[in-house]
Amino acid sequence: MKLLQAKKSLLTLISVIAYNIVICQTPQPPTVKFVSVNPKTDDITVAWYASPESNVDSLFVYHITKTSPTVSGQPVFITRSNTNSQYTTNVSNIVSIGTQNVKAALKFSVDVKKGGKYSANLANYHQTIFATAKFQNCPTKCIISWTKYKGPNTTVSKYNIYKSDNTGDILLGNVSGADSTYNHVFQVGSGNYQYY
Repeated sequence: MKLLQAKKSLLTLISVIAYNIVICQTPQPPTVKFVSVNPKTDDITVAWYASPESNVDSLFVYHITKTSPTVSGQPVFITRSNTNSQYTTNVSNIVSIGTQNVKAALKFSVDVKKGGKYSANLANYHQTIFATAKFQNCPTKCIISWTKYKGPNTTVSKYNIYKSDNTGDILLGNVSGADSTYNHVFQVGSGNYQYY
């Protein structure tokens, strides 16, 4: 009788362990490759590598709207395809007035759902670069500053700084990934510029 009870207990224990391993395990999330904003069109592109999980139910691209005290966001794209891919849309389709200032860095994450479980990857968001320019007199220059690109396991080696005018786009220079400012010295009356 004791042997039968021991076998039942062992089977119950094996069932509980199997449940915890198979049913309760959260799926592995996709890895975000990059998030970028085209400064001329205000198009946002979120690119990712597929989740290593097979048979996922859905893949979600989230616009992160809150980072404290917990990270939360709104899904802006949903697909059943778990492949290396990207999603592009315009800022106006993502950001609503009052939710987040359009003139700011934006945050995105990619998540998957499998068997009713989410990978809970929202905290691994990537943040876009947002540049501003401030005019200064004596010497005449624009001080260009930007928010640094942020993302898990991402290192920026350098930032390229461009000016755009009626003649086209010109690379002004580059700075290390540790920097977030650049001074563009120019002559008064030499034109109107946009920077990115």
